[in-house]
Amino acid sequence: MNIPGQLSSRIPINFAISQSGNQEISITILPIFGKNEIEKNVKLTFNIECFDAWANMEYNSNLYQYESPEIKISKPIPILKKIESLAMDVPYILDKKWKEGETLTDVKKIRQKLTRTYLELGNIIQNQQFDSFKEMLKNREKTMATSMYLSTQESENRIKRLILDFQNGFNVFSVAKEAAVVYSAYGKKAALKKLNGEPALTFSNIETKEELMLDLEFYLPKNSEEFHII
Repeated sequence: MNIPGQLSSRIPINFAISQSGNQEISITILPIFGKNEIEKNVKLTFNIECFDAWANMEYNSNLYQYESPEIKISKPIPILKKIESLAMDVPYILDKKWKEGETLTDVKKIRQKLTRTYLELGNIIQNQQFDSFKEMLKNREKTMATSMYLSTQESENRIKRLILDFQNGFNVFSVAKEAAVVYSAYGKKAALKKLNGEPALTFSNIETKEELMLDLEFYLPKNSEEFHII
């Protein structure tokens, strides 16, 4: 966005691409926290870039570029959104068991149920039940390792570093009380997010005053009451 204090980020999207084919990409800009409309002169720009995983992640090409017109009118605009469909080729097929799960937009009291799941996960980590924690992350880590082309050792090191953080002071957790349910994958996945978009589950290091946030998504298998990390 081209406004004072503009926001920009670069994030991988491989883990959201299950297999080769058309991919729907949706990007939404909401008002700054505490406001109900987008400011004038704001515009949305984004690029979809390709990097060569076999050449130390060197830049390869720009697959897509979009730039919206600046907001000039005085009429309040509560949301700025762009949806695009692109054909993408990837050398893998991810596990799509979440597709057979419940449609979460139809689940009653889903916010309370997800909050309970987050609290259970936080307690498992706080009690240093790391074998249970690794088992809960198994599906997610398989997806990340496959889509980000990680070796077995690199994948294992990701979990080891995370557990080491928990063991070295990040052992006080909280779930944001005002968190909202954010759906993805056509309502088959869900997560709790703070109103500023950050993950709802936060671990704090009291000594260093640092925070570690776990950004997780969940699905609900058919005829089950237990959410699974995906």
